[in-house]
Amino acid sequence: MQRQELADFIDVKMRAAADVDSGVEIRPDSRILDDLGIDSIGVVELITTIEDELGVSIPDSALVYKNMVVAGDLKEQILGAVAGEDGSR
Repeated sequence: MQRQELADFIDVKMRAAADVDSGVEIRPDSRILDDLGIDSIGVVELITTIEDELGVSIPDSALVYKNMVVAGDLKEQILGAVAGEDGSR
């Protein structure tokens, strides 16, 4: 899966995890908890879903919650962790 395809996939999964109506735009600066309603358990569930659907394992060390205050940070953490699996994603 190419980086843009992966980014789009993450966007879809993030929207599904978010507690917002379908008309709300999820921007890179959207705050995960305050704007999207995704708490720490929701982030774990989101990551687990992504791991299961992509067949990858994202190391916990790559996902430091304090570094994921906004949607763009969360997305970049996931993209980086998945790309680190074998360098080809």
